[in-house]
Amino acid sequence: MRLGSCVSGLMVVALGLLTNIASAADVKQLAAALSTGSPAERQAAADALADQGYTAQEAVPQLVGALASSDPELRWRAARALGVIGSPQALPALRKLTDDADALVRAQAIFALGRLKAADEDSLKAIIARLTDKESQVRRACVRALAMIKADRKVTVPLVVKLLEDSDPQVAMRALSAIAEGGAESIPALNAALAHPEARYWACLALSEMGPQAKDAVEGLKKHALSDERPQVRLQAAIALAEIGPAAQPAVLDLIKLLGDKFESVRNAAVFALGRIGDKTAADAIAKVDKPTDLYLHMLSTWALARMNPGDKQRLKDAVEQLASRLGDKDRDAAHMAARAIAELEPPADVIRPAMEKVMAGADAETADRILTAYASLGARILPLAIDALKDPAATRRERALRILAKVGPEAAPAVPELIGIIQGNDAKQKTEALFVVGAIGPAASAAVPAAVAGDRIQFEATDPAHDLRISKTVDGARGYRVDPATVDL
Repeated sequence: MRLGSCVSGLMVVALGLLTNIASAADVKQLAAALSTGSPAERQAAADALADQGYTAQEAVPQLVGALASSDPELRWRAARALGVIGSPQALPALRKLTDDADALVRAQAIFALGRLKAADEDSLKAIIARLTDKESQVRRACVRALAMIKADRKVTVPLVVKLLEDSDPQVAMRALSAIAEGGAESIPALNAALAHPEARYWACLALSEMGPQAKDAVEGLKKHALSDERPQVRLQAAIALAEIGPAAQPAVLDLIKLLGDKFESVRNAAVFALGRIGDKTAADAIAKVDKPTDLYLHMLSTWALARMNPGDKQRLKDAVEQLASRLGDKDRDAAHMAARAIAELEPPADVIRPAMEKVMAGADAETADRILTAYASLGARILPLAIDALKDPAATRRERALRILAKVGPEAAPAVPELIGIIQGNDAKQKTEALFVVGAIGPAASAAVPAAVAGDRIQFEATDPAHDLRISKTVDGARGYRVDPATVDL
């Protein structure tokens, strides 16, 4: 038995040696193919070397040489292979490639630097500089690379701060979006950025995009941003806390102080944040600052107080009625704000229906259209209410919901099953309205096509030039459905 075990062990060792010899031979052949083969063979060789991983160290010089190829396909494959193989010899060439004209090459070079844990200042500068790249895939590569490197924030934060200081707002926003995509991993860096006056505003914007996952930034927002001397920073800090939501409760007292801010926009943002957080301890303070003569503040206060008292059905009913009365406002921002406030209160059908009936009852055609447009501006958020209205036995409610959905457009795709039911029904007017909604939704409404072209001899046509969609049915039974560039013959 012992002899058999020894033989087996020797066989395993021998097979391992043979495998290594074979791999070494393969690496040499593949390394040679990087410069002698056809373009397709060179690309395949780079991919094969990446598959070899660390054992392909011998091919690093040839892969580094391939980074200078005129073929972008070979450049990004070589960059990826170098990152997988893990040789620090490639760092200078990879840093140079972060400025490549091809976005995929830049992204792979940056990701390779991340794999190589390139924590030196030159590499970090090269990665951070691309946080403002115009291509999203490059920005994502930067965020992932920085996460892999886990560099000292004492080094990275000043670099990010300088980048934001030197960038125009649109470019800075690209960097912030990339940082926000990093999720919770980005919070420590953003907390550090909050301590820098120059980066504080931008950090607040990034935290606003992250929403509830930015809960660990609440203390930083309290300490540094809510008391900043610049009103725009205080405003963005309040909005960031609003987007964080209930987890921002530790900031309630600081937000209450902002209710007395000398800038109206900051006061309104504080009410918005307190409403989102929903802590009842702020109710009295909000009630004291509420002014019925101040349109925006009054709407925000009404909404916030209703959110703080979710069990008070009468307060909810009154709030929805007040907000619904502003849906037809000529001030589009005010109308949209009222619609959003209603949606965030999530009123049940027995509350929203009477309120909508009341505002629509005395509305002329122009006002009614403004009301529907304001509601439709919520997009996907209004779908549950609109779809519920499609099931209502009252024809006026269904027609109103159809008009809203037509304005919502492609986001109204979840309403397709209900639209099919209406198209298959007997109401010619509603059929036509439903077909216009299908046209506005576009290709995502293709499930409605069989119903649209079926059976009866009603003439209708629904078009949506914005999505190049046309559905038609004529009295002689001809039928067609067109979604360019493809055509479906039904």
